[in-house]
Amino acid sequence: KDKNSTEIYEGDIIEEYDDGVYHWVVKWDNECACFYLHEQNIGETFYLDDLISVVSKGKVIGNIHEHPHLLKIEN
Repeated sequence: KDKNSTEIYEGDIIEEYDDGVYHWVVKWDNECACFYLHEQNIGETFYLDDLISVVSKGKVIGNIHEHPHLLKIEN
C-alpha cells in the first residue's frame, strides 16, 4: 500500500517527492518472481528495501494503461 493506504498493483504509477518528482512504474520480474519499481527519466530500478522506501513515501496517481502521459520523458 502507498502512503494513503491505496493498494498497489502491477502497472500502477507511483509519484514520489524526494530531491525531485519521480514517477515509478510497478513491474513484475519473472526471473526473481518479485515486483520492482522503474523510473525511466533517471534510469533507476529498485527492488525490495528501496521499493518499500519509495512506496511508503509515494502515492498511486494512476496506471500505465489509463495515464501513459504521466510517463513522458523529461528533458
